[in-house]
Amino acid sequence: DVIVKLKEKYEDKEGLYICEGGAKGLDSIAKEIAQFLGVPVFECQALWKYYENIGIGKRAGYIRNSVMLLGFSPNLVIGFSSDISNSFGTKHCLNIAINSNIKTILVDGDGKQKLLTEKIK
Repeated sequence: DVIVKLKEKYEDKEGLYICEGGAKGLDSIAKEIAQFLGVPVFECQALWKYYENIGIGKRAGYIRNSVMLLGFSPNLVIGFSSDISNSFGTKHCLNIAINSNIKTILVDGDGKQKLLTEKIK
């Protein structure tokens, strides 16, 4: 529903794309919906094995989040979580966006959207 609304809002403008982390679940669902709607998708998977080999494997997701946000320079970040306090990767990604003054929205498990303006604790 969120991707459909974004496409409707921005379909006359160039530059709408989805960048997702390649995880199972919502990342893959967002990817499928975006592709179905003709919205370009960039998948940015964490390099778990690479970072494990150099001794910092547990940081791979955080590095990927930083690459997605700093590399793609989005003007909107949307995170999905039914329990953001225990969703470390999503929380990290949203906090980077907030700290970078990027419009940041959290969609909870009930589909309610909340504009975030302060770091999530």
